[in-house]
Amino acid sequence: MMIKHVMRRKALMITLLLAVFLCAANAFAGASISLVQSASTKGSGLASISRSFVNNNQAGNFIIAFVRMSTSSQTVSVSDSAGNIYRHAVGQAQTSDGHQTHIFYAANVKGGANTVTAAFSSTNKYPFLAVYEYSGISTLDKTAQAQGNSSTPNTGNAAATTSANELVFAGVGVPSSFSGTMASGSGYNLRQAQTG
Repeated sequence: MMIKHVMRRKALMITLLLAVFLCAANAFAGASISLVQSASTKGSGLASISRSFVNNNQAGNFIIAFVRMSTSSQTVSVSDSAGNIYRHAVGQAQTSDGHQTHIFYAANVKGGANTVTAAFSSTNKYPFLAVYEYSGISTLDKTAQAQGNSSTPNTGNAAATTSANELVFAGVGVPSSFSGTMASGSGYNLRQAQTG
């Protein structure tokens, strides 16, 4: 699993190679988009997986949750201990080994301590959850997703963004047989990576 994001002067987009791609808009005049904090966890044989943020969330910020599931037949929902509402942005099933990846988001979050939980419709063999808090984002703009077989995954063409300030956020899932290393492309930053 590789998750990467890039900040550009535009809106917020998400990618799944499975690749999912999210573009979220910044409606705050003159404000820049910044990663505040991120954290991740993986498990085995769980009906849900949780990860706390190390520091308190700041009121009004934007949370992105990336979930990897080791099955293509289950469903997943995301919630948190602060009572924020998570919306499903995009997801993609991986047919070669039967896993799926999803990106959820919560806008205008409540401030304070917070633990994010991904709950599965049944026990999940190898779940992964990564959570990100950003400032300067107000809403989701565009998404895209694709499945492929390439050393340089992409989601294909995404629709034009509607904002002058944007965050591009990409999440990539790889088959369980993957034994290589992950690296971000030029202009991107690798924030969390979990393989195996």
